Amino acid sequence: MIFVCIDGMIFRSAEKRLLAKASLRWVRVSIRVMTNVVIRAVLTAPGPFNLIHAEVPNLMIGRFPFVFIPGFFVPLPVVLHVLAVRAIASTICLM
Repeated sequence: MIFVCIDGMIFRSAEKRLLAKASLRWVRVSIRVMTNVVIRAVLTAPGPFNLIHAEVPNLMIGRFPFVFIPGFFVPLPVVLHVLAVRAIASTICLM
């Protein structure tokens, strides 16, 4: 009976570690996707880096309400993902 309990505890610990590693991989993939989106946005925005030309240029991104998109709503998920990586990494180190 004692061995069954110890095996269950080891399995739960290993399961939590695997879940933490899987979530760390998921966050890394999502950071890569966000990097792709940011690079494509920079390459299509009007300015010196406009290398991908659209049929209709997006001039509204520099106007008042839309300036919050690249100025606030893009760095926010980047910071949250970095904090998630730190939290998951500390969880893995504690196990």
